[in-house]
Amino acid sequence: MAESGGLGPNEVSLNSQIYRLVRGTMVQERPAVSNAIVVRTGAEGLHDETATSAQGLVDFSGGLGKVKGERGKDDNRFFYSTWDVRRNGQITLPPLAVESLAWDGAPIVIIDFGGSTYAFGGSGGTGIRRLSGTSWQTYDTGTNTWVTSGGTPKTLTAAVISATVYKSKLYIFEGTGYDYYDGSTTWTANAQDASYGVIYDDKLCIVNSSGRIDSSTDGSTWTTGGSISTPTSITGMCLYFNREGEKVIHVGTSHGVYVYDFWRQKFYILVDLQHRPNANNCLGMYSDGDVLYIPLNGGGMIEWRPGIAVHAGPNKDDGMPSGKTGTIKRVVPIDDQVFGAHDAGSGTSTVLVKRGPGWSGHVEADAANESIKTLWYSNLTTVHRLYFSQGNSIWYVDEPANGGSPLQDTAITYDTSKIHTTS
Repeated sequence: MAESGGLGPNEVSLNSQIYRLVRGTMVQERPAVSNAIVVRTGAEGLHDETATSAQGLVDFSGGLGKVKGERGKDDNRFFYSTWDVRRNGQITLPPLAVESLAWDGAPIVIIDFGGSTYAFGGSGGTGIRRLSGTSWQTYDTGTNTWVTSGGTPKTLTAAVISATVYKSKLYIFEGTGYDYYDGSTTWTANAQDASYGVIYDDKLCIVNSSGRIDSSTDGSTWTTGGSISTPTSITGMCLYFNREGEKVIHVGTSHGVYVYDFWRQKFYILVDLQHRPNANNCLGMYSDGDVLYIPLNGGGMIEWRPGIAVHAGPNKDDGMPSGKTGTIKRVVPIDDQVFGAHDAGSGTSTVLVKRGPGWSGHVEADAANESIKTLWYSNLTTVHRLYFSQGNSIWYVDEPANGGSPLQDTAITYDTSKIHTTS
């Protein structure tokens, strides 16, 4: 019992209330709630830099989505973000997306040539545009000059599939043939069947729609090479290492990747890279450094090093959020990061970026049903640009040089608000 004016034996006081303890028990000090969560919203604790707001984050791994049931993983790992989360420990607003060209059809190919940025596509896939300052010009066939308006616009012979530069000429491949441009006043059409082209052994090597390789030293006369034995849909072409460490021709198809031995004129199947046939498999595949990036239908991508195939997402873990699921249609590796044109069809498409093991949203289409299917990284401007298609338009975002921190590129204009979603 409590003594008058104080506490008696085996008694404690809490908030002016006296409690009697049972003899033999132990008193322990602990928080009332051991897993309390504090949530803060609004612009609280912003960094002094106006362009960014730095916050402490737990680094992420794997694909886009949350990790479940793994010891040591943080439950509050981000699920999807339109903020820039490429730099460990920082969340920053991404560069502002700018619409550069509203066209009469979807852009298909964007490429730099002769100090200018060109675009091919539009209505019927045959349109031609060249960027001059802030204006996209057409080539007037009446005056053989580039004009901002008027004239009779030059068009391609057929819908564009891909393009490349060889010996100071721009080659635009259309499947049933190709056009090439000398950068001045001469456009030439050639009926040689060509869907994709690469430069190998100082030769322009093309693959046609049936999987045959032809080569040329002048870009107009051709030597016939070997063919893929199994008829298939051709979806990509690039150079990558063979088992001997030599860079050789690799051809992407609807069911996998083939390696071409130029001197034996023979294709070999990469067994590890064969997949269930789909027209989106290997579309826009690209090699950079020691990695071959191979998009797959349904949002997957394989990072291939000889003998090692790694599924790199972004459809790992819980995958993309509802309404944003789709397929990577083009891959552009820049420095230590990889950009992917992620086409969500009637949903909301996204330019994704992968730096290290995980993906995040880099630029999100400003409306649903606006497909993002092509990308191009250009260093022709003082501040480098990442161009991308959205529906029938061409957009771009400024990119920090060499993938550096935005704090080091004060010329970049940043978006005003974005969304960050955690698990």
